[in-house]
Amino acid sequence: MVSKHLARNRERNSLIADTYAENWEKYGQTIIFADRWYQCEALVELLRQQGVRTDVLFGRQDVNAGSAEARVATGGAGYRPNRTRRS
Repeated sequence: MVSKHLARNRERNSLIADTYAENWEKYGQTIIFADRWYQCEALVELLRQQGVRTDVLFGRQDVNAGSAEARVATGGAGYRPNRTRRS
């Protein structure tokens, strides 16, 4: 999966941290969004190594809901009905 590959890419995470650390006066207080919890942790560590005061907040849900059909049938995690609203 592409998002997992990107989240684990150390060079990419270093680039993100380096870019912010080098330009913190320009960017000011910033929120960095990441797709995976482990990328959040990696970015915080890299930023702290450069003296950037930072913290992390993420949500994490461990679930084994079975097949996609099972999740849809039960309205499980990640289920979003595809409905078009008409006025």
